[in-house]
Amino acid sequence: MKRLMLCGVTCVALSLSAWSGTLSAAGSGKKAIETEQEFRDVIVERRLSNKHGYSMVHEDGTLTGKFGDRDMTGTWSWEDKYFCRTAKLGSKKFPLNCQAVTVSGDKVTFRRNKGLGKRSKYRLEEPES
Repeated sequence: MKRLMLCGVTCVALSLSAWSGTLSAAGSGKKAIETEQEFRDVIVERRLSNKHGYSMVHEDGTLTGKFGDRDMTGTWSWEDKYFCRTAKLGSKKFPLNCQAVTVSGDKVTFRRNKGLGKRSKYRLEEPES
């Protein structure tokens, strides 16, 4: 009977802990972008800006932007649940990298190496007309 009670308390504690984590993630307002359609609806053809510059992800699979005095170009695709891109910033080339994408309000975060690497944060803006 003591074993059953101990397991019961432990199981309830573990369940509450997992539930609490779910609530905090839900309460943060962050939403993982997990499909290409979600990505297109939220990100494509909108300006992504931060203090260093801006970029745009285009319908046709290209990337453009400007960071400091350097132009950025590249290509993108959607693979599984990741935004995958190659890019060139000035003369520096960036190899293919697939990134997890999350959105919270007008903020978007790209996390390299399928969500395990460094983060890049941007503000979503409507494109200039």
